[in-house]
Amino acid sequence: MRGGQQNGVTAGILRGLLEAGGQSALTLAVMGFAGLVVCIAAGSYDGIPTMIGWFMLSAAAAFVTTVIVMAGGLPLRLIPRARNFWRAHAEFAFVGISVGAVLIVGSLVLAGRTTISDDFGGRFDVLEPNPWILLAGWLLLAFSCAHVRWPREWSRRRAGKSSVRF
Repeated sequence: MRGGQQNGVTAGILRGLLEAGGQSALTLAVMGFAGLVVCIAAGSYDGIPTMIGWFMLSAAAAFVTTVIVMAGGLPLRLIPRARNFWRAHAEFAFVGISVGAVLIVGSLVLAGRTTISDDFGGRFDVLEPNPWILLAGWLLLAFSCAHVRWPREWSRRRAGKSSVRF
């Protein structure tokens, strides 16, 4: 390999790592927020320990989910045919983000009220979201955030270079 080719390959690898890092940070933030919303909507507040538990649960769930969807999406990054398809149809990620968010909200809307009691005799009224709808929305939102790309077509239209022929 010549020096120029090696620098181009190195730049491509660094660009890919930077993109994956940004997508991971976005996924952690979105999923942490989504987890906190689910915890607040589902549970009842009984003090600062509950709030700390919600933050810790949200952060842990966001981290585990991000690792899983980044690993699950490796074919989109490593297989040229899959990568080219995903880049050509990047709007799928935005549709996935929207549908995932709607499924999470839907699982909370369809939730049933349940009364639980703790070891100290306290009784709490909580929402019990539909677990399958919540899981589907959670994973779809996470996967879409982890692999989101700005569609090339949107950038072309903004620049006045639409590829649509009339």
